[in-house]
Amino acid sequence: MALAVSLALVAGLCCSCLDASVTISLPETGPVVVKLDYQVSRLLISLTGVEPWLEIQPLPVSLAGLEQRAATFGASLSQASEETLLDGQRIQATLSFPDLASLVAFINTPTIAASYSATPTQGIELQLLPPDRRFLPADGTAQAFLEATFPSASLELTLNLPSPPSSARGFTVHGRQAQYRQGTIDLLFGGDTISLALDW
Repeated sequence: MALAVSLALVAGLCCSCLDASVTISLPETGPVVVKLDYQVSRLLISLTGVEPWLEIQPLPVSLAGLEQRAATFGASLSQASEETLLDGQRIQATLSFPDLASLVAFINTPTIAASYSATPTQGIELQLLPPDRRFLPADGTAQAFLEATFPSASLELTLNLPSPPSSARGFTVHGRQAQYRQGTIDLLFGGDTISLALDW
């Protein structure tokens, strides 16, 4: 099976989540398990339901919303919790998708482009926040706000693979595990599209 995913996953998450950890476990067969742990700012929660944020947010800003969206794509939710913080919400959950196709469908939003194929080799490719998907003000106000309020926020993406990767670009690899970590500020305002790839 070949898998090619082109998406703004990490940066898209950061458009609605300031601090996020995403772990995706890809087995040889069976359900695809995704563990989410993300924090949403109170400011962005207040924009929920307001255009254009309703259209572009890649992840729901509430646990109820996450459960509803996951069910739409055949995923079940477990080990879920929601915590109110001083500056927003923290959501933790484990999602089990019946297959990779349903996960890709879940990922697809106006801020995230996701696709995959089944031949000829196993692999994954990620494009993080390409220029045509940057839904942030260009006048520097958003960057100044985040730098002052969440200077240490980051996105961490971990993929647990069925076998060690034969090649990797942009990931740190340890055995069957590949990781990517980037600060939210650098990710959102770095200007360049970040390209990541794995084959196994």
